[in-house]
Amino acid sequence: MAFSPDNAILALSEPKTITLWNTDTGEQIRVFDGLSGAKQFMFDKHGHQLIIYSWRKGPQIVTKDVTTGSDIQTIPLPELPVTDLKTMQMQQQLSSGKVTIVSKA
Repeated sequence: MAFSPDNAILALSEPKTITLWNTDTGEQIRVFDGLSGAKQFMFDKHGHQLIIYSWRKGPQIVTKDVTTGSDIQTIPLPELPVTDLKTMQMQQQLSSGKVTIVSKA
């Protein structure tokens, strides 16, 4: 479960899906399908993107556009377990579309 920074959107996971809900109206906003093992996810600092640790095609970080539902970027990862995305320092440069992931020591 994750809330957008403004608490307007709630993201909830179910097997192979993440559903976005409007917290004011209770209406479903969007469903992201095909996300095997997507138990770790978080919003970017602006709430425009959902960053997901998934096993869709091996371990990877998938960045989704919250408004359109489209994939922004997929980053394959080495086969190491990620137990919590919040323990990873994630720097996102939206202008270039580049995502850098650095593990905290």
